[in-house]
Amino acid sequence: MKTIVVIATLLLTTTFVSLRLILKRIIKFTVRTNSKPIDEDFIQEIVNGITNGLVPRIVLAKICQDYFLPNTAKASLSGESVVKSLELDLPEDLLAKGFGSLWQVCENTGAALSPALNQFAQQIRTEKELRQELSSSMSGAKLSAWVLAGLPLFGIVLAGFLGVNSLHWLSTSSIGNYNIIAAIILEITGIIWVTKITSRIENLL
Repeated sequence: MKTIVVIATLLLTTTFVSLRLILKRIIKFTVRTNSKPIDEDFIQEIVNGITNGLVPRIVLAKICQDYFLPNTAKASLSGESVVKSLELDLPEDLLAKGFGSLWQVCENTGAALSPALNQFAQQIRTEKELRQELSSSMSGAKLSAWVLAGLPLFGIVLAGFLGVNSLHWLSTSSIGNYNIIAAIILEITGIIWVTKITSRIENLL
């Protein structure tokens, strides 16, 4: 009876932790807006417009309308700060902050905007390739973690095929009860640990 109570408590704890992680992701998802993040195509369109002799801020305003960045589009035409407007349209977006700072520096110093944007686009391509490589590496690591988590169950099933009733021993003997409790605690700890590690890395992607 005590074993059943302990197992039920551990399962409820695991369910509570899983619900917390799911709710955090849902809340983060609802905060997002319809604005499209700045990407390589965004930068390339600006460079093409400047190369064709168009006014940089007019080109920026046109592209911001296509990317649903209303504050930045308005600031581009009115002469207001591009950095502050991007913070409103894309909050906590490091790439948008970098683009806004680059734009502001070029305007204040009179530096050529096209070469700077080309370097910025190259940086975006490099970061994108690194994210893809890291994401593919993470997929293999997550799969390995779940396979390792399922090995104890596989061992019990395999023992059953060999004629050994390990579940009966785990549920009836005192040593078996301690073993199953320790195994569940370690299993839950490992799953939570791996989930937190992968979540932190995924947030950096």
